[in-house]
Amino acid sequence: MKRIIAICLVVGILFSGCSFIRKSALKVSEEQIKNVVTARQVAKNCLSVWLFKSGFIREGMGSRLATLPGEVLDAMEELDAYSEQYVEDPGALSDMELGGSLGLHIRILSELVMKALELYAPDVSEALIGMI
Repeated sequence: MKRIIAICLVVGILFSGCSFIRKSALKVSEEQIKNVVTARQVAKNCLSVWLFKSGFIREGMGSRLATLPGEVLDAMEELDAYSEQYVEDPGALSDMELGGSLGLHIRILSELVMKALELYAPDVSEALIGMI
């Protein structure tokens, strides 16, 4: 009898644990959906203003733009193309392209911040590089 009760307790604990895991997994997946919906809107907002920002960066840096790594210049060109496509038809870009546009923003922003620090605050730039 004790053995049957012990087996029932173990089975009950296992099933309640599985239920907890399912509920947790469901909550995590629901949060991921909310995060993607938010990120999708952020990507669209960024694309809607990118051409303005691109012009600002290009004219603000002038000839110094050529000192940026080719990877950044390529990213800017690709983002220009995404932005032009988005402005023409907001529904034309896939989720992959919207996500890619955010990645391009991050790549460009990180390089521009480092370049600005090198130009205007070299001591801070060296400290950051030393931390990496």
